[in-house]
Amino acid sequence: MNTRFPLMVLVSLTMLALLVMPVLAMNNVHRSALQWFSDGSMVRGANSKLTTSQQEAQMSLHSEGLQPYTAVTIWWVVFNHPEHCMHPTPFSRCGEQDLQIPPNTNLTALNATENESMNHILQVNASILFAQGAIVNKHGWIDARDSLSKDSTQGAIFGPGLTNPKGADIHFIIRSHGRLLPGKVKEQLSTFTGGCNNASGGTGVSGNNTCWNVQFSIHEQNTNVTTNTTV
Repeated sequence: MNTRFPLMVLVSLTMLALLVMPVLAMNNVHRSALQWFSDGSMVRGANSKLTTSQQEAQMSLHSEGLQPYTAVTIWWVVFNHPEHCMHPTPFSRCGEQDLQIPPNTNLTALNATENESMNHILQVNASILFAQGAIVNKHGWIDARDSLSKDSTQGAIFGPGLTNPKGADIHFIIRSHGRLLPGKVKEQLSTFTGGCNNASGGTGVSGNNTCWNVQFSIHEQNTNVTTNTTV
């Protein structure tokens, strides 16, 4: 009986496993529930998963409770260096005020405390980028997947994109663009202000719908981060 061939196969499979296992171990996988913007409560049956490597981040998301047959967009909100965040929310260590310096800020007129806050915002190096658009089905559900390469600014509203894939705090935002508007559906599914009557500036063709951020999920990959919070 020739035992050499099965032995060679076993050795080959073992070597392949040894090569693959370190690659798999390099990826971070983080799961989170979705929450309502209105009160922070959990969205029943909804969840998101973030997988990151040194070169990219991947997102998968399932949401429920949305208004059927409406347009929504999903957005990456990236805090590349959360250790510099100073404005936590009840649900996250980084908040809206950590995203970017407000427009028309006179940096030369800031006091010491304000100047420190502005410096921290710059160090957070945050960014918001488009992920995907979807039409809510009759059950009020959507499923979405997207990937974001390191340093890519494709679809960015502002910021440098994802520069620190495995260390960034990443939030996902679901934004409603309301009922489908003839001639504007593409804009409603791909821009921040498409079909909206209540958004100034930004991107997209305005319309008659009131748009708002509906749901969010929080992915804080590194639980050992110490932030510079303010009260």
